Amino acid sequence: MEGVQNKYNPSNENLATKVQTNSGNIQYMEEHIKKIVPLEKHVSDIQANVDKLNQQMANIKSSQTKRANDTQKATSKPVTGLH
Repeated sequence: MEGVQNKYNPSNENLATKVQTNSGNIQYMEEHIKKIVPLEKHVSDIQANVDKLNQQMANIKSSQTKRANDTQKATSKPVTGLH
C-alpha cells in the first residue's frame, strides 16, 4: 500500500526505513492471509459439490439419450420400400 501511495526515491531511503516498510507490509499480508485461510475448506466443499453436480448432469444426459434412442426404435417403422 505504502509503495503505491508514495513515490519511490532511492536517495531518501535508508535501512531503517526499508525495515519499517517491510515490517508493515508483512503485517498487512499476515492479516489478509488469516482471512483467506478459512476460505480454503469452503472452496474445497464447493468444488466437491460442483463435481457431484457435473456427474449427475452426465448421468441425466446419458439416461435421456438412451430413453430417446429407445423411444425412436420403438416407434420407427421398418423401411421396406412399401407404404
